[in-house]
Amino acid sequence: RTLGNPFFLIEFIKMLYVESLLETRSGKWVWDVTRIEDATMSTANVVDLLQAPMRKLPADIQLLLQYAACLGSSFSFSTLKFVWKNHALLILESANRDMAGNLEVLEEANLLVASRPGELEWVHDKVQEAALSLSDL
Repeated sequence: RTLGNPFFLIEFIKMLYVESLLETRSGKWVWDVTRIEDATMSTANVVDLLQAPMRKLPADIQLLLQYAACLGSSFSFSTLKFVWKNHALLILESANRDMAGNLEVLEEANLLVASRPGELEWVHDKVQEAALSLSDL
């Protein structure tokens, strides 16, 4: 299913582990191929696989992901903050006003990284593509 793509392979294995489809018992990895096939039919490509955990994030963090995706493969914190202040806080009643805190969540989830001071970038182009595909913007 991963077609030898190392990034997709790592994400697929992480998803299997998070969803308890891949476990360790007595120091050995165990899995049920049928359960994995049934549970992963919709993850035929890496974008689908990456979107699943993104969709579990709170709405304001998903919106931040979408804004960041629209800004490109790398972008400045100040540009994202401008968009956040001038759009998100107007349309989301429950938006977390702490954009920096929301960015920390995305960095901890290994979706974005600081490339240099004041600059952010996606960890992989497929992560950006997945975030952009969430967009209703």
